[in-house]
Amino acid sequence: MSYLSGIHNIHELGTLNPYTSTKVRGNATVIERILKQAGELQGLGDTEGKKIPFSDVVAKYNKGITEPEIKAGCGTNAEWAFP
Repeated sequence: MSYLSGIHNIHELGTLNPYTSTKVRGNATVIERILKQAGELQGLGDTEGKKIPFSDVVAKYNKGITEPEIKAGCGTNAEWAFP
């Protein structure tokens, strides 16, 4: 089931709650900087339906992140997944 099922354009998403709206506006410069970098961060979109080596997955998905940062993130994610 998709929570976006039946939504055809951005206007059908509704409004953000006040807390989220405040956080987004308060971090506007950070969001703008990230969006400017988005062209460089292609993720795995061009690999759909293809088999690629895990090393390529790591390189594409974690562009700009060092190996220690990747390992630190894995530890954090594991802690979040298993409280």
